[in-house]
Amino acid sequence: MDISNIDVQRILKWVLIVLITGFIAQFGKSFAKYLLEKIRARKALEAEKLTSAASGQEPPKPALPPERVSMAQKEPEVATFADAVPPSETDEAKLRKKALKAQVKEQKKKKKEDV
Repeated sequence: MDISNIDVQRILKWVLIVLITGFIAQFGKSFAKYLLEKIRARKALEAEKLTSAASGQEPPKPALPPERVSMAQKEPEVATFADAVPPSETDEAKLRKKALKAQVKEQKKKKKEDV
């Protein structure tokens, strides 16, 4: 093979084609995972509604407490230096957040064991 026969433009074209194809494939894979997750969540929610309606129980509560759900729906506010919380309150907030996360994790674990 002679080096003079190598066409730099042709090589760059194929490198770009491979990179673009890889990007599109990765995007497609991520999008497919997202869609499957939404479908599974919707089916699980419908199944829970059907079982709770059949047994006469009230539907399950959301994983987040009502005040947290409403906070998630609000637009985030810009914090200023004057709004800073003292360290002791932030520590308590972190502990509450960790406890809430642990509770949600336990609920997921129980749900997984039931399935």
